[in-house]
Amino acid sequence: LPSILDTQNKTVHRAIMSSPESSFYECPICLATFQAPVMLACQHSFCWKCLKKYMESDGRMCPVCRERINGNSDITRNLLLEQLLSEKNKDSTSSVPPDRPNNFVRQTNESTKTDTIT
Repeated sequence: LPSILDTQNKTVHRAIMSSPESSFYECPICLATFQAPVMLACQHSFCWKCLKKYMESDGRMCPVCRERINGNSDITRNLLLEQLLSEKNKDSTSSVPPDRPNNFVRQTNESTKTDTIT
């Protein structure tokens, strides 16, 4: 059973990571990238601050599916989403090349007096 779950998690992870602009990373309340993501019993995720503010304004149902929220016991950290966000951030920063001189070479053709960048 664990190997099946691992395979499914890897498949889901690849699908999510292949679409980095996906709304999967967006809180449905603030529409920004999740900050300290939490999950309700209904499996919908939100930023902790967004959900807290929503609940303080008498929000007692999930903003997405309207399932009743039974207090803080229905709220857990979304560890999987935290990890995916962390990996997404690592991927986006590692794709930026370090500051260094460019790799282009300027060549001058002496017969035509033209420059070529390769």
